Amino acid sequence: MNIERRIGPRYSLQQLNCIGVLKSRKETSYIKMLNISQEGILVQACKKLLPGEICILCLYTINYENKGMSIYVHAEVCHVELNDNYYLIGLEFTHIHAQSENFIAHFIDDISAYKDQLHP
Repeated sequence: MNIERRIGPRYSLQQLNCIGVLKSRKETSYIKMLNISQEGILVQACKKLLPGEICILCLYTINYENKGMSIYVHAEVCHVELNDNYYLIGLEFTHIHAQSENFIAHFIDDISAYKDQLHP
């Protein structure tokens, strides 16, 4: 599967405190969010998931203004890659509530604006 197939741009979350919980039919594990787009997210996890697997994510995000929100989404595993001692897992959102979708859009706008301030 082509990992570069997303429509929207990705925004790095490495400088933000973005963590979450990923629950598959097998088990629950903690994750670290690495980048996000309007369509999906790349996470770092200790547990391997299989492409095509459906899971539920509880994402806790804090933006640059220290505003936070817990977001619950359903997602499908699109990509899995072993990297050192953890897995990089690409997830495509399959179901998301409108309020969470709006928060992600504003969150991405905040990240974009902050990066524009750093690199005019």
